Amino acid sequence: SDFPFIAWCPLLLLVFCIQLGGFERPSAERWWYDIAEIFAYGTYRTYADLLRSRSVPDDPSIRPSDAAVHKLRMLTVLSVGARQRIVPYAAFLPELELEPELQLSTRRELEQVIVSCMYAGLIRGKMDQRNACLALNFVEGRDVRVESVYELIQAVSEWRLRVKSTESRLETHCQELTARQEATAAAAERAKAKMTKKTSEKGSRARDHQELQPRQKQMKDMDVE
Repeated sequence: SDFPFIAWCPLLLLVFCIQLGGFERPSAERWWYDIAEIFAYGTYRTYADLLRSRSVPDDPSIRPSDAAVHKLRMLTVLSVGARQRIVPYAAFLPELELEPELQLSTRRELEQVIVSCMYAGLIRGKMDQRNACLALNFVEGRDVRVESVYELIQAVSEWRLRVKSTESRLETHCQELTARQEATAAAAERAKAKMTKKTSEKGSRARDHQELQPRQKQMKDMDVE
């Protein structure tokens, strides 16, 4: 039930844990191995399925504490939250063994688990009560089964390809924007030069007209005489 401790895979790889996995159910030794495996990879639903099976020892003293069960619910939120960024509340219900109908009590119980995850730093995001969903910005990772490592590597490789493709499109878009800006700036410069030339020509004609007026007046005065 120690909240900072969420990585169980190294424990499962220890020799004595591997030996525990070799015991037959419903022995206490195999029970501890099953519990450790559920905390590493499973959800609260996996734990509930184990309790409903005939593989549970008769000794109730070896059952996980309420704090440990609550932690398993928190780990379940991590597993469900890792699948998508916007998670509807309804997606948590099967794995948490909550009522399928999102009633007020069910929603309150779910939100309490989500808040616990937030306070523990396991997730970062915002609960959208109006739309009954959880918008996630960060989800702490859980252990990965050995047989799932290849799928994880493949997913990361595909993500890298998407990042490179997006980077290439952004670079092309930036080059296009730069070319448009340069063309716009050049057009503005040409328009400015054209305007300056017209203003200069207009000023030159005005000066010529001003210089011509006294001469015309002088010529008129000479004609009058």
